[in-house]
Amino acid sequence: MNTLGKTTRENTMNLRNRFARHGGEIRKITSSRITEQDINDCLTLHNLRWGDASASLRGDASFHFHKELCRKLPSEGYLTLFFAEYQGKRIAACSCIDILGRREIYLTGRDPEYDKWSAGRLVMLESILDAIDRGFSIYDLGLGWFAYKMAFAKAYKRTWNFFLSPHKRLEDIERMYLGFECMIPS
Repeated sequence: MNTLGKTTRENTMNLRNRFARHGGEIRKITSSRITEQDINDCLTLHNLRWGDASASLRGDASFHFHKELCRKLPSEGYLTLFFAEYQGKRIAACSCIDILGRREIYLTGRDPEYDKWSAGRLVMLESILDAIDRGFSIYDLGLGWFAYKMAFAKAYKRTWNFFLSPHKRLEDIERMYLGFECMIPS
């Protein structure tokens, strides 16, 4: 928090305090405790926020792929979920893949009906603070450039991503990520 600018730090603390005063909570769910309902809530919140503009969930095949991945990652201890809850309802989510001292945001989402709480920003902040507490050396803001990510970063670096599959045949990556970037098998 001390590395944030004074105005950003004060605004963020005010958001956290206001959300908590009105009964809002941020909940962390570790891999060993993730349920099917948690996965469904995370994917639903992502779709509520991004809909057809999602870079990740583009159609039934993509949705099925991400749901299966969210089922498999916890068995290896690699998935951590964060939810903002307000009046008994999950209103924002941030899912993170945690591997070898590195945390990457996987899917984020929020219910636009509750935008006044800035819950998406709060779950992202909580995931960052948790990564620091756990000693991660890298926190990757995930694919896509969006202004909300830059609230906590002053610079960015372009990276290459690789798609790994247990199948012998090549996945139809272009169809899975329709409208996103060109994926080149190597």
